[in-house]
Amino acid sequence: MNAIRKLVWDGALNVEVTIDPELVIKGIPKNKTMVNLRIPRDSYIMNYLDYILTRLEAYIRVNLKDLKELNFWFEYDGIPLSWNYPTGVLYDIMNTKDVITAARDTNHLNMWRINLTCGSQVPRNVIPIIEGTKQIEKYWMHQWKQVCFILRGSSKQIMSISRKEGQSFWESILRRDMETFNNISTRIIPKKARFIPVVIHINDKFIQPVAPSLNDDGIENKVINITEGLSSSEIAIISHGVVIPKKSSLKEVYDRFLSFDGFLHLIIQEQPANT
Repeated sequence: MNAIRKLVWDGALNVEVTIDPELVIKGIPKNKTMVNLRIPRDSYIMNYLDYILTRLEAYIRVNLKDLKELNFWFEYDGIPLSWNYPTGVLYDIMNTKDVITAARDTNHLNMWRINLTCGSQVPRNVIPIIEGTKQIEKYWMHQWKQVCFILRGSSKQIMSISRKEGQSFWESILRRDMETFNNISTRIIPKKARFIPVVIHINDKFIQPVAPSLNDDGIENKVINITEGLSSSEIAIISHGVVIPKKSSLKEVYDRFLSFDGFLHLIIQEQPANT
């Protein structure tokens, strides 16, 4: 299991970000308005906003300080991306066919091309950033409080973590410090869970099902038990770019593929009917 967790933790995406032309000095070549970077799948894309803006500062027609009045968000093919999901989840939602191809081809290499745009108001599905990275950290910790309650029926375990430990927990994400992350997260996640924190992404919506660790007969629930009936089509179930066998133990999949926000994110890809 440790080997799989390490692969999940180290998973990353090649991302090309192009800034909104409205922000760029007139006459600047398009290739100067792009930033190429490698973003961990298990991170919030908005954590890289300041880095991207700093890289492009020389080509932006206004002072970066003046941009504080604007709201920024990322888009893919004109679709706003909800930064409050892990970056890898956003990619898998938008590129499920590529994900399945990559899972079958170890030589598959892809560049995710997205746009950074801004305006006075954010799109409906995007949470506005008012307090900068501190707001992102607060949101993430709130997610873990939910996770703790789902797993244990109480948030006491995470509330017992000191402020210093909580800060170290968050910084382990930013520094990609897996050891610190594991040391703290294992104190929150019990070996025997009541329910499993799951978010299912299908089409343009998400579902948080009630997902018991065991069924009524005391047998471990399978992934298929919480996904069947979601679609009339044949489906593929994806997590961290990996196609998950439907009859896998839900708890085992959670232990291996839980995201840095404590949830197991499952992306449903509807398969075309055979003709």
